[in-house]
Amino acid sequence: MIPGVPSPDELARLLGVSPATIVAVEDLTRGWATTTRSLLVTTGGGGRLVVQLGAPSRASRSAVARRMRVGEALAVRAPRLGVTDVLGGDPLASPGPWLATRYVEGTSGSELLDDDAGAARLGAAAGAVARAIAAVSPAGLGLSRRWAAAGTLQAAAAGWVSAVAVEGARPLLARIPAILEASPPALAHGDLAPVNLVIRGGRVTGLLDLERTRIAPAAFDAAWFRLMILVHHPERWGAAGPAFLAARGLPDDARTAALLDDLAALACLELAAGARAGSSLRGTWSARAAGALRGEAATWGREPLNG
Repeated sequence: MIPGVPSPDELARLLGVSPATIVAVEDLTRGWATTTRSLLVTTGGGGRLVVQLGAPSRASRSAVARRMRVGEALAVRAPRLGVTDVLGGDPLASPGPWLATRYVEGTSGSELLDDDAGAARLGAAAGAVARAIAAVSPAGLGLSRRWAAAGTLQAAAAGWVSAVAVEGARPLLARIPAILEASPPALAHGDLAPVNLVIRGGRVTGLLDLERTRIAPAAFDAAWFRLMILVHHPERWGAAGPAFLAARGLPDDARTAALLDDLAALACLELAAGARAGSSLRGTWSARAAGALRGEAATWGREPLNG
């Protein structure tokens, strides 16, 4: 369950500052959030930071710990990625984990989807940052290698397919070795959606929400970005897609589309299997997996979940 909004005194205690230091608090929590509340905090000196409060669950604590570890490492290894600075946090805090990051000025990628010109700018910026992420060594980041080898991914995917009944999913298991051969493992953001990109001057200056960072087939971020556009803004893929693929260095052809569909289906199966049985969340991700397997974007559903 998503945490409630803390009082100014509670928030001040969490951050280790005087309550008088906090001038304003704005709730940034998205409508589809299920485990994390995000707050924009303005301090008396004019500084702004984003505070994320997680649910007191093992998954949420693990996500905050990974965000702190990966964010701090990437800020050193690849400062031009625009990873937001970690100002503080505690994955073991009671009642739940928390994280504070520096606020980044710019335009949210989602705001550029109002027209084709903006969508093309978003696609180019997102493709460039996806390519830059994949070029960073994941060594020493302590990330799972579940998606990094055909055997481990096949074993995991077999469990997902057993947990959720999605038509056409089982033959996907046999295609996993070919997916890894066509797209060798690399570092992936894991949730490269427009809402997780801050754009300024034609480039990504804020790379948000690293909680799902992983080692995965190099085209994973391309598959996820494409999924998010086709689900929520299908009318903009014609402008955003070619710009993204060109900047990412991927051909805009049927073979690439099939690869991205397979990766999107696997990602949706993972999320569906991780959701509570019988929940709308499981149903939504199962439907998206089925749509990806059919290559039919119109059937992927447009509920605002994780997008």
